[in-house]
Amino acid sequence: MYFGETNARYVQKWALYQILTMIICSIIQVFTIRRLFKSTISKKTTSSYKKSNQDFHSQRSDYVIMAN
Repeated sequence: MYFGETNARYVQKWALYQILTMIICSIIQVFTIRRLFKSTISKKTTSSYKKSNQDFHSQRSDYVIMAN
């Protein structure tokens, strides 16, 4: 009886340690992935990009593409 109870406590402790380790690792992974995909473009660069993009689209093309 004593051996069974001791073994059950030992298994329960290690299961809790493993669960806590998995939770901590998953939180670290979430923050790492978020940081990888975080935008590094400044607002000044973004506004100049939008302006140049609008200028490009406002130009009229002299060429017409005909589809058959």
